[in-house]
Formats: sequence, C-alpha cells, structure tokens
Amino acid sequence: EVLLKYMKELEEKNTGEDLYSRLSLREREVFKHLAEGFSIKDIAVKLNLSPKTIESHKCHIMGKLQATSLVELTKIAIKRNLIEV
Repeated sequence: EVLLKYMKELEEKNTGEDLYSRLSLREREVFKHLAEGFSIKDIAVKLNLSPKTIESHKCHIMGKLQATSLVELTKIAIKRNLIEV
C-alpha cells in the first residue's frame, strides 16, 4: 500500500500535475494564512471557524500538496507568489 502511494506521487510529479489545483477555495484561504505565519487559533478567529476545523484543513492541505511541514507550505506559497518574502 505504501509503495503504491509512493508510485502514484511520483507519477503525479512527473506528469506536472498542479497539486495546488486540488485545494478547495477554503483550503486555499487557510493555506495562505498558514504560509503567512498565522496560528491555528488566529486563522480560526479570522475565518469564524473552530480551531479543529482549521487543523483539519491544514491536514488536508498538507496531504494534497505533499508537504511534511509548515516550512514546505511556505515555500510552495512563495513559489506561487501567494505571499511576499
């Protein structure tokens, strides 16, 4: 199962699929705030959602973008010109 997942990820990277396009509008909004350095709690207050909902979005975003840390998410956001350095 792990090998199949890895092979699928490699295939997606090789086909040039835009992983960002997998994100919903809400996930894109949360992604931008995370990349800007806002805390889960701050984002929850800003978007009038619960911190658990934001955590859930974060997990989905990281999975869809194949990121393992907030640093990787920030790098992706910078490459896409979603945030300024």
